[in-house]
Amino acid sequence: MDVVGAIKVVLFSPQDLDLVLGSPSLRRRYLDITIAQIDNHYIRQLSLYNRILEQRNSLLRQLVQEGRSFDARDVEEELSYWNEELVRLGSYVTARRDGIIRNLGRLARERFAALMPDAPPLGIEYEAGVESRGLRERGAEYDLVGRESLVARDFQGLLESQRRREYQRGQSLIGPHRDDLAFTLGGMGLAAYGSRGQQRLAVLALKLAEIDLIEEESGEAPILLLDDASSELDPAHRRFVTETVERGQLQVVLTATDLANYPAGLLPDLERLEVRAGQLGLEMRHER
Repeated sequence: MDVVGAIKVVLFSPQDLDLVLGSPSLRRRYLDITIAQIDNHYIRQLSLYNRILEQRNSLLRQLVQEGRSFDARDVEEELSYWNEELVRLGSYVTARRDGIIRNLGRLARERFAALMPDAPPLGIEYEAGVESRGLRERGAEYDLVGRESLVARDFQGLLESQRRREYQRGQSLIGPHRDDLAFTLGGMGLAAYGSRGQQRLAVLALKLAEIDLIEEESGEAPILLLDDASSELDPAHRRFVTETVERGQLQVVLTATDLANYPAGLLPDLERLEVRAGQLGLEMRHER
């Protein structure tokens, strides 16, 4: 964990469409990787949270197997420590994600508007596993510590109200391990109602926003990895990516099956390695 974020990287590949169409776990993983690159403390707190969550779930399963009553005093005492730690660590994770998503959503909306000026606005909304009305309505008014406090209060209350259901299921039902991101276009769900072209451009806007976010938060430009990305874009949007790269003076590593997909000006000096018949060419050539 000490080296996470030492080299900041943004990857754009055709598989990124799964961020819109795939499972919540993929979106949580993307979010965690993004935040970890700019906040080393976050990855440590998340690791501790996951450890506490695993131990709490193990205890819940044990209580069910033993047939003990969920409202017995000794059961409440056994769970109290794990509840406190779950709230303490989970409130930080939720509050940090909330702040990042607010900024990332703003930047992605601006990027998407530049890509598709006539399209409805892109929205990226945080669907928190801790339903906190205070965070949702007033989170933007507070710093990280203030948002943590809002989450902690509601987190504790939800654990109390869901105690019977958690006991019946034998697992923790409240917390950031159940978070998700919702992509919308003009308020409509992008996965269900957006075209494939709109979905691809929303992901591109998200990745460009990720570059902006890392630069804003760390003051350092990330390395951009383009994995055959141009194959998913039309010529106009390839030019947009090229202009963004050149304007930001980013270090870029790209893969392609056809360099004709990339404008000649993407990199003034391109060091190229070719793979032919499964063999990597050792000779590097420069093109201008």
